Amino acid sequence: MRTTVLLLFACSLCLGPAVLAADIVRDEGGIAELRLGACVSGLGDQDGDGADELLVGAPGYQGGADDGAGRVYLWFGGQAISLNADRTWQGSGNEQFGHAVARIGDVNDDGRDDFAVGAPMSDVGGSESGRVYVFFG
Repeated sequence: MRTTVLLLFACSLCLGPAVLAADIVRDEGGIAELRLGACVSGLGDQDGDGADELLVGAPGYQGGADDGAGRVYLWFGGQAISLNADRTWQGSGNEQFGHAVARIGDVNDDGRDDFAVGAPMSDVGGSESGRVYVFFG
């Protein structure tokens, strides 16, 4: 099993204030070209525990026959981050879902941060025109 160390303080522009400790999170058991961590972003508290969450993109994830479908992982924050992601979302085709992830604030005014996921190779609009997915917190 291969592990990836995320040095969260290195991306303080994405995450807000610098995080002083680093936790180890894992990729999907050593999948080739997963590209876990291609983009990382902090996300406001989604589970009500008072701690911010962590979004991690893996645009190289292969979902069955979907080569390069991509995936996004969400880890709930708190005293310790679990080894495995608490939530995952997966793209389709070769869209490279998770190429970019971003906290976009509370766009639907429900009191929780929302986030966007980029899929630059999505072919829904034709000719790999790309797509941005918006998820409500």
